Amino acid sequence: MNPMQGPPNIAQQAEHYIDEAIETVRWCRQHLQDRGVSLKLREVQLSLAAVALALQMEMDGDSARAQDAMMHADWQPDDTDPHGQYFH
Repeated sequence: MNPMQGPPNIAQQAEHYIDEAIETVRWCRQHLQDRGVSLKLREVQLSLAAVALALQMEMDGDSARAQDAMMHADWQPDDTDPHGQYFH
């Protein structure tokens, strides 16, 4: 990020995460027998939920909370769970 530009706006960030989600879902569709598909789809679900929340907050005029919500769109599973159970 260029320091002169400031942080990307919510719409730009949403486009980025939506594009990533589309690519992940396309990969999943081509690899339905892969054991990792269910985890990838759950990651997409969580990412898009954060994007939706951020967009709603932005539309409600709460940009600070929208940015906070958008930070969760880049959710990654906790690698420390020895059983691979990321969703309790």
